[in-house]
Amino acid sequence: MPKIRLLESRTANQIAAGEVVERPASVVKELLENSLDAGAGRLRVEIVRGGLGEIRVLDDGAGMEAEDLPLALARHATSKISTIEDLSQLTTLGFRGEALPSIASVSQMTLESSPGETGRGTRMEVEGGHATPTQAVGHPRGTSVKVRNLFFNTPGRRKFLRSEATELGRILDTVTRAALAHFDRCFTLIADGRTILDLPCTERRGERVRQVFGEEVAGHLIPFSRRVGANLASGFASRPEFTRGNGKDLRLFVNGRPVRDRGSLAAITQAYATLLPRGRYPFVLLFLELPPERVDFNVHPAKWEVRFGEPGVLFELIRNSIRAALQEERPVTPLQTSRPSGTRAGEDTTREFQGFPVRGADEMPRSGSPAWKFSGITSPRASLFDVPSTGGLARMLPLAQYRQSYILASDEQGLVIVDQHAAHERVLYEQLRRETAEHRVERQAMLFPLTLELDAQRSLSLERGLGRLDGLGFGLEPFGEMTWLVRETPALLGKADVQAVLRDLVDDLISHAAQGELERIVHRLAATTACHAAVKVNFPLPSEKMVYILDELGKTDSPMTCPHGRPVVLRLSHRDLERNFGRR
Repeated sequence: MPKIRLLESRTANQIAAGEVVERPASVVKELLENSLDAGAGRLRVEIVRGGLGEIRVLDDGAGMEAEDLPLALARHATSKISTIEDLSQLTTLGFRGEALPSIASVSQMTLESSPGETGRGTRMEVEGGHATPTQAVGHPRGTSVKVRNLFFNTPGRRKFLRSEATELGRILDTVTRAALAHFDRCFTLIADGRTILDLPCTERRGERVRQVFGEEVAGHLIPFSRRVGANLASGFASRPEFTRGNGKDLRLFVNGRPVRDRGSLAAITQAYATLLPRGRYPFVLLFLELPPERVDFNVHPAKWEVRFGEPGVLFELIRNSIRAALQEERPVTPLQTSRPSGTRAGEDTTREFQGFPVRGADEMPRSGSPAWKFSGITSPRASLFDVPSTGGLARMLPLAQYRQSYILASDEQGLVIVDQHAAHERVLYEQLRRETAEHRVERQAMLFPLTLELDAQRSLSLERGLGRLDGLGFGLEPFGEMTWLVRETPALLGKADVQAVLRDLVDDLISHAAQGELERIVHRLAATTACHAAVKVNFPLPSEKMVYILDELGKTDSPMTCPHGRPVVLRLSHRDLERNFGRR
């Protein structure tokens, strides 16, 4: 008896489903692509329990005849290509003929479709790859696919899914990307009976951007477009002062398909080189239109990856088109690349010092803080200054401020240099964590509530994280579909840009909620709040303020690093000083 055997089709389909259907969002992606290829003008997605209970996608596209339904559920059956040569001339989103059979093999599926306006259609039921005979039903023009109990017959796959809220967030991102790529189609997303997204058709991509992200974000974006030969790069790029805390808002589309490509992201990064603080990211929507023969989508069954025939040409096109738009809109003086990453984009580094009352920045003497320069030591040692390893700090006495960014001080062991932003950030972070744990965060009420406009995904994440933000001292309430009113903020924020703080906090919620680690989420939220509230670099400090920071830093549990892990204190010991001056 041979050891090698052919797998039955149902088993083969379930194996293929592991590549095509990773989670509920994968199902939505494949079904939306089928609807778009069918010429649908209106697409409706209905979700129950984050897609774990049910997924339904309806469209008004071309529909299928009764004899086409069984073929649609057969592997490698497709209406989009017929020969190998067609792969080099792809104009459709789908082409492999794997999506529907893969989905049907790991779910309970109902497929209904009608090709005309007669109101007569065909239904087919499939459970775990086993199909029932077709039957006639009433159905308007278009197709409806209902997927229930995803992975019901592969429990090992189901246990690796995230929470219902996280899976819904991924579905929302999938629908949003499809809507951005196809602005002339109408998209609706309904979750558990609630409309999450309702995007009417529009004639302009810029209008779709406003529908998805709101007027505030759209107002910070610069349109760009450049053609080189048959290659076109267009889209929207944020002004340098409008940044994000992560790279999730760098979106790439090629010939109407959302894809991932490191080379394109590197080109975007180079376009913003020297314009952004370290650790901050731009907001970019990049749409590439390329001849079909110069791009290969047949890399992975999920079709997220892409290969370009002329990657170097595209790199230059992307970088130059975005860079030219930024320079044409407004010449920007590059930021120093050495600027500490604790400084957020768009923040005023000369605003009032937060955390205790001080005089206004315009009242503080600036001439008393010389930019000292010392270069007389030459030592074979790899590092002259040491990072203190002790768990606590002795009392430090301030001597001066260097470049309005570092406090020079002395203690019983020698000379100490303290990063004023990182030190104050550590102080405020531990203060906020204590107050949060004891439910006594001091709040300040807004005289006039601020409005915060978010896209649908961020608004959904904010809604889920309201309790955690309230514990930090933020009082928010919904004000429309994607707008929030900010009525209270933590008192330690002072005059910080509350909207910028909240945008970063929502990004933290999105990034860390998926990991399911509550302590990590709370840490990140408190760290971001403290970072915004802390005194910035290039800010002059009177001696009494330096005393305050040093004393409070000495009382913290972890004075050697800021909440983000950067060093706070460097020390040059008396012994090292004497040795370098030849006294020992």
